[in-house]
Amino acid sequence: MREKKIKLLHLIETGGPGGAESVYLSLAQELPKRGMEVHNILLKDGWLAGKVRAISSHCEIIPSKGSLDVVFVKQLMKYIRENEIDIVHSHLFDANFYAAIAAHFCKIPHIGTEHGDVHHHDKSGSRFEKIKVKTKLKIFKRTKSVVVSVSKFTLEHLQHLISLPVERTPIVYNGIDGNRFKISRPKMTRIRRELGITENDLFIGTVGNLYPVKGQKYLLHAFHQTAGDHPNVHLGLVGRGKLLDELKETTRQLQVQEKVHFLGFREDIPELLAAMDVFVLPSLSEGMPVSILEAMASRTPIIASEVGGIGEMITHHKNGLLVPPRNVEKLAENLHLLVSDPALRKDLAAAAYETFAARFEVGEMIRQYQRLYNLMLIH
Repeated sequence: MREKKIKLLHLIETGGPGGAESVYLSLAQELPKRGMEVHNILLKDGWLAGKVRAISSHCEIIPSKGSLDVVFVKQLMKYIRENEIDIVHSHLFDANFYAAIAAHFCKIPHIGTEHGDVHHHDKSGSRFEKIKVKTKLKIFKRTKSVVVSVSKFTLEHLQHLISLPVERTPIVYNGIDGNRFKISRPKMTRIRRELGITENDLFIGTVGNLYPVKGQKYLLHAFHQTAGDHPNVHLGLVGRGKLLDELKETTRQLQVQEKVHFLGFREDIPELLAAMDVFVLPSLSEGMPVSILEAMASRTPIIASEVGGIGEMITHHKNGLLVPPRNVEKLAENLHLLVSDPALRKDLAAAAYETFAARFEVGEMIRQYQRLYNLMLIH
């Protein structure tokens, strides 16, 4: 007799592209291969919905009005009951809140994953927003939901906001499929040729939405210093966002506009990373950035801000270089160091790949989530 498949309702509030969305997509793709029936519910249409539809016949858009949306909770409960869902897994703050309530009233287990520093909910927003967040946290605490943090840093922030028993707050590090980042030399060469970067040039790059928290303006100023000493360097900014015009104006003010390439949203991240000589993540805040994992898997040497969970991935001068956030001088100093030392670039890249292969492959992340699902279904 064939064993009944576990039915998982998989939920996220954002439409991507981004790190949390990449993890969501990996789970949506890999869990069915391991015998689970995954039902995907997204709160908005867009990039992620298109990706999910390409791999799953179970994908629905159920919009939420935000705030305390009782109608949305009822729609989730209706879906859970009609499709005989066994367990719910959600991602990010609002989706975690709504899924926790729906699962509680449907009497099924729920896991919510927090991907950053819980979205600064204790630091920003109007007084009304802060009251609303505190209300959601109080309600959430009364459920039996388990909250997964993607790093120790994220867990510390979570516990600052809502003290939960240790058995309700496991850590599961993000993982990616390293096979996607085994790129042939012709593909790498094509990218460099497309950008006008020769074999004798050095290509520094970063990947991330163009938002203040990603710190690209500090990278531009550091690159300006580096370009003064190394005229053969180029910088590529991969991503889209509201700071595009402001960052372009900064390149003009620094007179490096001929050396800086704004590449927008790209689907060929593995090829771009393979083409880079140095990867930089100058963020002001992070949880467990997928872009660092991608650079590790690409064997691209890394410079990153020592924020959030990055220190759990990168050890300074062992498998990458760490700099204080917002510190242009230190960033420029470390850029100069890597640009000037090919042997160091090679050693750091090799060590970073070893770290990735040992700890951050997608299979390990999937196994840990499956163990959690099974434990919760037993209890």
